Amino acid sequence: MALGCTKDNCTVAETGICLAENPPETCPFRMKAPADGPVASPEPPLPRPERNPSLPHSRALTPQLAQDLMADRYCTLVGILGDPDAGKTAALVSIYLLASKAKLKEFSFADSRTLMAFNEISQVALDWNEDDPPDQFTQHTELADDRMPGFLHLRLRHGEEEKIDFLLPDLPGEWSQSFIDKDRKDRLRFLNRADVIWLLMDGSQLREPSTRQYVVHRMQLLIDRLRASIDHVPPLVLVLTRRDGGEVPAYFIEPIVQEAEQQNLQISVAQIASFGDRGDVDPGYGLEALMRTCRPDVPDRTPTWPTPGPDIEEGRAILRYRHPEHRL
Repeated sequence: MALGCTKDNCTVAETGICLAENPPETCPFRMKAPADGPVASPEPPLPRPERNPSLPHSRALTPQLAQDLMADRYCTLVGILGDPDAGKTAALVSIYLLASKAKLKEFSFADSRTLMAFNEISQVALDWNEDDPPDQFTQHTELADDRMPGFLHLRLRHGEEEKIDFLLPDLPGEWSQSFIDKDRKDRLRFLNRADVIWLLMDGSQLREPSTRQYVVHRMQLLIDRLRASIDHVPPLVLVLTRRDGGEVPAYFIEPIVQEAEQQNLQISVAQIASFGDRGDVDPGYGLEALMRTCRPDVPDRTPTWPTPGPDIEEGRAILRYRHPEHRL
């Protein structure tokens, strides 16, 4: 029969010697053991957690963390596609810097769950000397997991009361290339939930005769892929970057717009300059107008089950619905 004691620091179970110098068999402090087995261990004070606790993610949000945020409140999800060096990351950096310096007239910074991710991608732009700008303001996007996108979160205040949560994916340009060339769409499934898709193009390549036809053809193929891959394609915005190098004439853009219209897709055009390192265009040119493309006009009293019409595509009506609580 096992020995045990109710007194602290007693070693009778290990040594067989009672701390109170009583015979172990008759000691009044002895722990009674059941006749058919040893002394039962006490119950643990707390159950073991099912998984180790994790701290909030401080860099880009994973799809699961983005989904958790969208379950908590309405988020405006923006799809951002374009070839490498089209200016996708530069646009995100410029939006963040403008918001942090209160230079977006209609929007003001409210919160972000990915400040470290924004700071990481904008570090070069924050450090550059105005008299000696770097050759490249942002680094090439590389994801830790090549199979999952990363989302940047930015909460902006619009007007006096409304707050808007934006989810902005920072994707490598190679993802858009593989989508066009190999129909690699498994990593872009989040586009089915997007409120708007920005298609970024290097405006300097459109202005240059030697590259114009090639980049127009690539963008037409990208639009075709989107039409075939998404049941209800949201509004598209053709975003021409590097506006500081000059404006792209409308007739250079017309073949792309016609391709989208032939596919019965809604498309608009925006020209932006994320950084004004040449010409007389201010840094951040056109970005506030670009942010407004994420916010289609929604009446204050939206019906609970809106009827699909010319302004709301069938099948996406419930995604367009915003309860008044989602405006806070």
